[in-house]
Amino acid sequence: LRPVERLSAAPGMHRLVWNLRYARPQAISYDYAIAAVFGEDTPTAVDGPFVLPGIYSIVLTVNGQQYRAPLVVQLDPRVHTSGADLRALLDFSQSLCGALERASATYQVEKSAHDQLETLARRLTVGHGDRELLRSVEKLRNATAEHGDDTDLGAISGRISAIEADTESADLAPTPADEEVFGKESKALDQAVRAWRADQSSIRALNVRLRHARLPAVDTAG
Repeated sequence: LRPVERLSAAPGMHRLVWNLRYARPQAISYDYAIAAVFGEDTPTAVDGPFVLPGIYSIVLTVNGQQYRAPLVVQLDPRVHTSGADLRALLDFSQSLCGALERASATYQVEKSAHDQLETLARRLTVGHGDRELLRSVEKLRNATAEHGDDTDLGAISGRISAIEADTESADLAPTPADEEVFGKESKALDQAVRAWRADQSSIRALNVRLRHARLPAVDTAG
């Protein structure tokens, strides 16, 4: 990923370029546009939504003292999209970003639990001897790794990222088709999150048995 540009705290004058976007959402994975150039510091997708035209404040904080300056963002004169449509575009993009972050947060916790279960399975295989406990661990290990396309968080995130890329390609309100596809992916994400919560409940029950066996419990809080 292109690193986030940060304003230096060293003495002297510095320049920071704002790309007129909100912060990049946390996603499971990122990709490069087809126009990416190797070695040329090409930004990755998905990025944050563009801000609306308006007046913003630049705030510089030094030793607890804040310095403010206004910044006016104007609409490209070649663009004739209404303010209402631009607002609809921003709201839709922020909903997409929220879904990406929800998928990423769930994925990270689920992956952590899977890795812990994998470690436990190896430990039980090598020398603990409790075959029934091993089968329970392996069952949950597999459950946290095997998903159909409808509940695979990586696949869902990728499809939502594609909607975001399509939406950001034009200064227009989201189309009914975009909204319909996102609605389907939102339901798939809800289903995937419910599946993980069911696995969490099973892992909590497993943790009781692990503690009795003097084995480390599986952390499902992330």
